[in-house]
Amino acid sequence: MLNYCSSIYYYSFPWNRTLCKKNIAIFFLITWTVSFFFENLSIAKGFPFGFYHYSLSLGFLTVPLIIIFAYFSIGYLS
Repeated sequence: MLNYCSSIYYYSFPWNRTLCKKNIAIFFLITWTVSFFFENLSIAKGFPFGFYHYSLSLGFLTVPLIIIFAYFSIGYLS
C-alpha cells in the first residue's frame, strides 16, 4: 500500500522528480534579485512599469515582499 501511495504521489507531482530544493532556492534567489531590481528601478525612474509608489509599511525598502513572492510563484508555475 505504501508503494502504491508513493507512486501516485510521485507521478501526480512531476516537480518532485525534476526540481530539488537546491534548484528551487536558486530560482527563488534569481527571481528575488530580478524582481527587486526592476521594481526599485520602476519606482525610482519610471522604467519599465511607470511611476508609482508603495506604502512604507508594506515591505522591505520600497518594494513589498508579497510582490517578490508573486513573481516567484508565477515563474515557478509557468
